[in-house]
Amino acid sequence: MNKAEILSPAGNKDCLIAAVNAGADAIYLAGNMFGARAYAGNFDNDELIWAIKFAHLHGRKIYLTVNTLCKNPQFKLIYDYLYPLYEAGLDAVIVQDMGVVSFIKKCFPSLEIHLSTQATITSKEAVKALADYGIKRIVLARELTLDEIKDIYSLGVDIEIFIHGAMCYSYSGQCLFSSFLGDRSANRGRCAQPCRQCYKLEGKGKPEYILSLKDMCLAENMNEIMALGPMSLKIEGRMKDASYVGLVTGIYRRLVDSYYEKGDICLSSKDIEILDNTYVRKDRSNGYIHRFKSPDMITMDKATYNHEEKNLDDYTNIPKVKADLKAHIVEDEPSFVVLTTKYNGEEISARVEGGEAQKANNYPLNKDDVIKRLSKSGNALIQPVVSEAELSENAYMNIKDINELRRNAIDILTNMIAKKANQNTIDAVNYYNDKDYDYKNSGNTGDLIIYVNDKDQLDECLKYDFYDAISIPSYMLNENGRGFVTDIKNKSLKLYVHLPYVIRQPQVENLCKKIGEFKDFIDGIYVNQLDSYYMMKNRFPEISIKGDINLYIYNNEAERFFDSLSTYTAPVELTRQELNHINLSRAEMIIYGKIPFMHSANCVKNTKGQCMKGKGDINYTYLTDRQQRAEAVILHCNEDICYNTIVNGVPLCLFDRYKDVINLHPQSLSIRFTDEDVKEVRHILDEALKLKEEFGDKVTFEHTKGHFNNGIL
Repeated sequence: MNKAEILSPAGNKDCLIAAVNAGADAIYLAGNMFGARAYAGNFDNDELIWAIKFAHLHGRKIYLTVNTLCKNPQFKLIYDYLYPLYEAGLDAVIVQDMGVVSFIKKCFPSLEIHLSTQATITSKEAVKALADYGIKRIVLARELTLDEIKDIYSLGVDIEIFIHGAMCYSYSGQCLFSSFLGDRSANRGRCAQPCRQCYKLEGKGKPEYILSLKDMCLAENMNEIMALGPMSLKIEGRMKDASYVGLVTGIYRRLVDSYYEKGDICLSSKDIEILDNTYVRKDRSNGYIHRFKSPDMITMDKATYNHEEKNLDDYTNIPKVKADLKAHIVEDEPSFVVLTTKYNGEEISARVEGGEAQKANNYPLNKDDVIKRLSKSGNALIQPVVSEAELSENAYMNIKDINELRRNAIDILTNMIAKKANQNTIDAVNYYNDKDYDYKNSGNTGDLIIYVNDKDQLDECLKYDFYDAISIPSYMLNENGRGFVTDIKNKSLKLYVHLPYVIRQPQVENLCKKIGEFKDFIDGIYVNQLDSYYMMKNRFPEISIKGDINLYIYNNEAERFFDSLSTYTAPVELTRQELNHINLSRAEMIIYGKIPFMHSANCVKNTKGQCMKGKGDINYTYLTDRQQRAEAVILHCNEDICYNTIVNGVPLCLFDRYKDVINLHPQSLSIRFTDEDVKEVRHILDEALKLKEEFGDKVTFEHTKGHFNNGIL
């Protein structure tokens, strides 16, 4: 019978040991590269190999996070980093970057790939396509409701959900907040946690933790979750200590076991007390499983943890696998030991022979002393338990040789178990080639595209004629849409449509219906996630697909993976020098725009009891931080499932770097409007027109160059 897997975090060796002692079925951890928690303790490669061996001896699995976005030069490191771990029997890697997915899939054909929650998977369409591609497990977005999870689970694909721990305000993987405010990219494992800071809504009132979500705790909902069927149940916390890992894992272990034993789960008051006092951010909530958002999920007045570190010697003492030992030391006969244990119900034995025992001249071996020596284990992970010691009356053997018999038996048995646990049976091949990751761009830059957010912006842009295409949001494909489309086509412009940054399963059919009604007029559609990418690819193969800003293509491997895209948006976290080595022949570069910082299922207006539903398709507000810096918030209130986008209050502008941009030879350029009013739109377009003609001059409004000059950590 397949059972639900409890998957626990380990930021260091103590946490790993605590997870195993507390009953985790699998442990996820990171090495010293490519992990999305760069500030956790993490493991070096020798420690990782030890961790794999340790976990396998206890019948557990190890999943390695390789879940940062990777720049081209890093690909030369991936193979050498993973090869010894693959050989040691690493059970799976957790990956976000589709370029890294593609590379690992080619190099390590037996290695399971789990797609990280940072890929923001929310729909059946993407889950099925990714499973067909060969990804073994999909880690779903934390924002999904129980009904959405159930619908996806019906596909029969291996899925993983979070059941406990901290939650980002943003959809995971859809956040550039830390990157643009502090040059520390969440996509590179160095998030500065700006969502845990205080803000004022529209500059009013006292500062509050309006973006700080309470920690998720689904302990009280485990009957509902377990009723879905066996899946991986993930506990967040690679930055937390061994007491958190041991206590929280232990509680969920008991709950899951209780469900399989009794068909029902009863959470004790003691369990609730532990969960309330073990790394909880003010309070806990059951996340999104019964709702799309709620003010009750936000901490508002406190963002620090309640936590009292416990003495957990029982959790952090290294457990050893007991093995039966039989010894034969008889004079004039070869000595030997047989060490036996069970692994996955199968009996495994290691027999080791030594030299002949001799007749003692003076002091024969003492049986109790021999048993004591054969029972030692030192730093080994197997503990011999002597059940039989056949020792002749006058036998003598060097103590060093007795110890060597024991050590050799332990080593051989350990390696036998490791071999049985190792599912990586196909040879690895390094497919890295320098020329694939060092591209020199050439060619001409083509279209200039204007990207609008509402009708007022569209009307103002249509007064200009120096660009080639215009992109409208999908919500404008409504009863008035024919008029918008006619106005655009009458100016001989290409018409593009940008889909919501995040698409949830309940939105899919309605959205596809809108696109179907207008598909004969649409020249291309922007997609921001794998869900919308596969939706368009499967349902509208006749329409050109354009990768938007959050469909991250950081490297040439990812560029090749997304071969169905007509264009993709050049990553805004890379410098001019780094962009010069990515294939930009299909890339669109943003030369003006307020970069989206994060997309959240929650809503800052709703949190303050000011829901804007029914007050327009799209609304705007802003947040101010402690430095009185204002960040715009776009309220997408028109969609079946509304959401917020927080954007940089200061726009990226490369008008005065036009020559440098053109020398990168992207396929196209774009000017993107978000919350700008008509006057601002007019001013920016006038600047763009002038600067395009004159190839650069001083920009007359406040702006940033983003990461065009300076990179990210």
